[in-house]
Amino acid sequence: MYRIIYLDIQMSSHTILLLIYAKNQQGNLKPDQKKALKQLVDQLKSLYSSERMDNQ
Repeated sequence: MYRIIYLDIQMSSHTILLLIYAKNQQGNLKPDQKKALKQLVDQLKSLYSSERMDNQ
């Protein structure tokens, strides 16, 4: 079994695969991994938001 983490950016119709890992290797994300993933998500949302504004 695998855990798949993705980001669906509805405002720009993009779905981005962020992470795949086997559940038998790691059950849940560690706090530092969650923090890093949140930073990545924030950056991606900002990037796609500004891209959308540029295309209007």
